[in-house]
Amino acid sequence: PWVDEDLKDSSDLHQAEEDADEWQESEEKVEHIPFSHTHYPEKEMVKRSQEFYELLNKRRNSPEWGSHRALDLRGCEGPRREAQDSKDH
Repeated sequence: PWVDEDLKDSSDLHQAEEDADEWQESEEKVEHIPFSHTHYPEKEMVKRSQEFYELLNKRRNSPEWGSHRALDLRGCEGPRREAQDSKDH
């Protein structure tokens, strides 16, 4: 959380040190798993990237994709306001 610089004490520094120590300890307990990936020829990579682009382009242009529709939020404010009012009383 944000704290005014004038109000800060050193407690957050101690927490950061504890977090760093915890991270280092957990690294020591975890077995290293080497990264491996498939190498594709250049033509195959171009083909795969084109297919991926076309797939995403279909999503962007789909009328079912959420960005093209406005959400009807009427009626949503009432239940939240009622819940807040009941908490206040």
